[in-house]
Amino acid sequence: MKHQEAEKLKPAQTVYHRRYGKCIVREVMIAQGELFGIVIRPVNQDGKDLLKQDCGCDIPDMLEDLPRNLSMEKPPEKIGEKPIDLETA
Repeated sequence: MKHQEAEKLKPAQTVYHRRYGKCIVREVMIAQGELFGIVIRPVNQDGKDLLKQDCGCDIPDMLEDLPRNLSMEKPPEKIGEKPIDLETA
């Protein structure tokens, strides 16, 4: 998803995260006119378990600051696939 598309997301909309699968948008955060991030909550148990494993604690939401990890069109082929990291790519 591109930044311009991410800025138009609304709370309660469904998106698909590359690692956590189907998620609900909780909030779109914009700071000084720029996209800061999208707060999402995994819907299915596999996504919730992966988030818990990744962060080391039981939190329901995450802040995604890379819109390219989100899609509105189709779910990822494999839930749990690590997202692309610009620093290691």
